[in-house]
Amino acid sequence: MLYDKETKITRRDLAKMLGIHQQRINELSITPGCKFPKKVLTLPHNESAYDLTQVMSWLGSNDLKEMLELTNQHKQRHKLKERAKEKVEKAGSGKIGLDNKLALSFLTRGRF
Repeated sequence: MLYDKETKITRRDLAKMLGIHQQRINELSITPGCKFPKKVLTLPHNESAYDLTQVMSWLGSNDLKEMLELTNQHKQRHKLKERAKEKVEKAGSGKIGLDNKLALSFLTRGRF
């Protein structure tokens, strides 16, 4: 598939158009619940390209601010889970008879 500026938009151009950083486009594309269009093409230097019609449709049916907030919440949950995992590993939960998965579940959700 070839890159056509009439039907595709790069991550860089989309970020510039929306006034946000390219990393935020990446976050939108991987955050569950955002349902951001899938990339249709990978260009040189790992640049992603999206179908312009799908992106414009997505922008028309979603509030960008809400979607960016959703990515922030997703990042926070991920950080909490990573911190909890580090605590479990650091504490050596096996020594006190807890399974690591159970300990991680308890630390991230407050219950087993």
